[in-house]
Amino acid sequence: MARVLVGGDWSRHEVLIGLLRAEGYEAGIASDREAVCRLVRETSPALILINNDLLEPRDGTDQKVLSRELDLSGACVIRLTEGPGESEVEGEGLDPWSLPSGLGAGQALFRLKLFLRVHRAEAAERLQTRRLEEMVRIQDEIASVKTDPKGIMEIVAERAQQLTGADGAAVLMVSGDSLGAEAATGVLAHLRGQRSRIDGTASALCLQSDEVFECGDVENDERFRIEAEREGGYGSSLIVPLRYQYNSVGVLKVVSRRREAFLSAEGHALQFVTYFMATAINQAVALSGKQALLAEHTKTILALRESEERFRSAFDYASIGMALIRTDGRWLKVNHTLCGVVGYSEAELKELSFDSLTHPEDLPLHRDNVLELLSGKVTSFQVEERCFHKSGSLVWILLNVSLLRDVSSNPLNFIAQIQDITERKRAEDAFRMQARVLANMSEGVCLADEDGVIVYTNRAEDRIFGYATGELKGQHMGCLMVESGESGQISVSEVIQEVLTLGQWSGQFENRRKNGERIVTAASFSMLEVAGNKFVICVQEDITQKQLADEQIRNSLKEKEVLLKEIHHRVKNNLQVISSLLNLEAGRSGEPGYSERFRESQNRVRSMALIHEKLYQSQDLARVDFNEYVASLGAMLFRSYGANSGAVRLELRIAPVHLNIDTAIPVGLLINELVSNSLKHAFPDGRQGTITIEFLELEEQRYSLTFRDDGMGFSKDFDPEKSTSLGLRLVGILTKQIGGQLTCREENGTLFTILFGEVQERERH
Repeated sequence: MARVLVGGDWSRHEVLIGLLRAEGYEAGIASDREAVCRLVRETSPALILINNDLLEPRDGTDQKVLSRELDLSGACVIRLTEGPGESEVEGEGLDPWSLPSGLGAGQALFRLKLFLRVHRAEAAERLQTRRLEEMVRIQDEIASVKTDPKGIMEIVAERAQQLTGADGAAVLMVSGDSLGAEAATGVLAHLRGQRSRIDGTASALCLQSDEVFECGDVENDERFRIEAEREGGYGSSLIVPLRYQYNSVGVLKVVSRRREAFLSAEGHALQFVTYFMATAINQAVALSGKQALLAEHTKTILALRESEERFRSAFDYASIGMALIRTDGRWLKVNHTLCGVVGYSEAELKELSFDSLTHPEDLPLHRDNVLELLSGKVTSFQVEERCFHKSGSLVWILLNVSLLRDVSSNPLNFIAQIQDITERKRAEDAFRMQARVLANMSEGVCLADEDGVIVYTNRAEDRIFGYATGELKGQHMGCLMVESGESGQISVSEVIQEVLTLGQWSGQFENRRKNGERIVTAASFSMLEVAGNKFVICVQEDITQKQLADEQIRNSLKEKEVLLKEIHHRVKNNLQVISSLLNLEAGRSGEPGYSERFRESQNRVRSMALIHEKLYQSQDLARVDFNEYVASLGAMLFRSYGANSGAVRLELRIAPVHLNIDTAIPVGLLINELVSNSLKHAFPDGRQGTITIEFLELEEQRYSLTFRDDGMGFSKDFDPEKSTSLGLRLVGILTKQIGGQLTCREENGTLFTILFGEVQERERH
């Protein structure tokens, strides 16, 4: 019941007081200033009627105390003055907040009601202004946190408690079937970091309805029983859904120990706070493709901080379109973003109505939503609709509308958030085109739920397995596979479990067509999550014929490998025959010079035969393990020149590389000539020394061969290019054959360096 306080001599206003009581007011009477102050503090009246003599200045401080109490009360204060009625003092400038005693009771009551209506409107305007200013400050504070979602939630919880005068607040985020308190303050602070099941709670109902959920008497509301028992006793609660990219992901909850502590307008204010939070968190976790949005928001925040008119800046420079609209649909105020969406200036829009821009086909639903909002059936609505751009083109918008009301819940203005979603709508058209492409793919596509029940197949899938269009829908994927026990392959259930756990699986399946024919498919499984539901998508290709062809190719390759090994074996044997013939000829000749030449030729043949022997023994029939080959070649040469090399040591530094046969043979002959020449000439008369061979890979398919001995060395007038020695001439010829560069110098013996690249395999006919 509303309260009225009458201060001073009330006997002159008995009729007026009676009328007020008939109107439902509970009247309190105070005869002096001290009593007035006490009743103002104790009863919090909505209307104070006070005799003018109590307000007149006099000695002492009691009049100042009274004035302060009246100012702080927030009540509508009316002076009761002596004098005639209004008609008798026309033109004398009456105090607009006074009530002359000469007025009739009816006129006085009418004026009081008028004063109360004006007072409430002004109070509502002041409250709305304070809330808007507070929301601007909250938006500034959230923006200052930038990339810290946890810090953003902490700020939202603290400011929501302050904004509503609550005793506690919490940000509760959905994770599976539970809610987790990411931030909490006041009497709910103990919930921070805790998780609890969401089923059966008022928060669950809020998420399901996606609307503000208010309760003024928690103790007697069964919907709040579970939460009240878990979170501690409180009198009233206000729960606002948190939305992220069109999905409800949690709630913002405020509670008070008092009953009926919250107004519906406070729910609207919290909706803006949650919108600011969602926008900030969205920007904090945005991928690289959303950096432009983040930059735009940052510029908006900087503009807000630099502006003296914070609310106007927050409104004008928001990253989405915002507007204040009168209840008759006329535009009151719009921001720059909205002007950009529709192409009109603010002045042009103020001459138009919202309905005039709405597509005629969308207008009936739009008007129905507005009527439900005005009637109080809903607190806000969201709809996708088309509007006309100034150029005449159509723009798709996502429209969020809520209604601002005064303290008496009377409609004031609509506040609308308008986002251009034309590109998203175009993307949806592209998605439909992709669906058509999917239906016409050459690979089979099968979509099943997490239990393996098929919900979609494309034409190729039906064709591969011999089914009519739509015939597979509702069947289990296992009907397409040969039983695991029968084939030994992994079962469909095991594959689905792995996909749901790891996200994907690929491999081959032995399948069965509708007519029983067996086929083999290459299958790739992956998980798809839509609106919280998990699906398994399988892309398959019939590789039965390909497998048969591959098997034929593998058999052919095996035959060729056997044949190639046989060729290497026979070439090695033939070279060994040549080596044996040379050895026989060397034995028949009685002259030492001829015998030495036969041995040199025999060593050259052996170096080539050794390569074919290595290839025959290797798994790789095209490339020679050069480290192993040089070690074998060196050992063979030292055995061949054993009489002269007993005191000579061979040191190898060979990189682990493999060379093709076209490179290995000439490089092997090079090493043969250099080692043979050194063993023959560098260490006469049993002289001791070391032969060092170093082979390095400089870069891909580029090599360095270094040959060094610490023997006699060349004479001062020696020129390797003019040498008549067959071995050194062969060194030059072989170096050119592999496209190499040869350098030779005397350095405490002899040093040869050859730089070359691997010879590409010659085309054979």
